[in-house]
Amino acid sequence: MNYSCFIWNVRGLNGRARRSVVRTFLLQHRSSLVCLQETKLSVIPAGTACDLLGPSFDYDFMPSIGLAGGILLGWCRDSWAVHDVHKGAYSLSIRLSAVGSDASLWITMVYGPQDDAAKAEFVDELRSFRATHQGAWMVCGDFNLVYRVEDKNNDRLDRRAM
Repeated sequence: MNYSCFIWNVRGLNGRARRSVVRTFLLQHRSSLVCLQETKLSVIPAGTACDLLGPSFDYDFMPSIGLAGGILLGWCRDSWAVHDVHKGAYSLSIRLSAVGSDASLWITMVYGPQDDAAKAEFVDELRSFRATHQGAWMVCGDFNLVYRVEDKNNDRLDRRAM
């Protein structure tokens, strides 16, 4: 079984060429778990997901809001069994296990808010999720938070929000 995962801020999947790049990468690396953020898609029909991920994948998603955000989590059903799905305002979480295994873990894919006022709400959402969902947990995605000064690409830095 293949249990590789890739996480990618795709900056939009509206164009067929962009989706083709993702599909080619997926085929080359034979990933069985796909975590994409900033899809910029308000809906992801089954046909689009199949073109992007392939016919052996199931998926769930969080829609974009306007031209911002959007999350897609895809899993190869030959490798993974999904037991629970939880959607927050800024996150999509699935509890999964390898096919044939009793051990499970939560994967939370995030696309954090751009608005500084909503950042505390976003962090509280993650804290609340963790408090009510036990077990192994992986969190990934675009947090839109600054951890270190080196993470910024300009001089505008709010140290209180770090």
